[in-house]
Amino acid sequence: MADTRIPDEAVAALERGERIEAVKLTCERNGSGLKESKDAVDAYIKANPRLKRRFVSEVPSGGVNRAVAFIVLILVATILYLAAGWARAVPSNSETNPQAGFRFILK
Repeated sequence: MADTRIPDEAVAALERGERIEAVKLTCERNGSGLKESKDAVDAYIKANPRLKRRFVSEVPSGGVNRAVAFIVLILVATILYLAAGWARAVPSNSETNPQAGFRFILK
């Protein structure tokens, strides 16, 4: 069975925030497979709270997506509201005053 310890070079890569490089170095130095190396690096990160904070996202994974979806929803609602107002536009006295244009009925 291959060695699953993390080499010093991989620890240094993790300190720089280079997780993929750490997995690659672990794989090369220990002669282990990619999955075993990734699991070893992940276990090392999990065991070291300082590194764990570095690799955990500041925003929950769905947080950004929810914010974007909410903004899109507000924009669509605004567009539909304005479109409904334009659809109810009534010509105002266009027979007697052709330059009167339209008046808009918004409720």
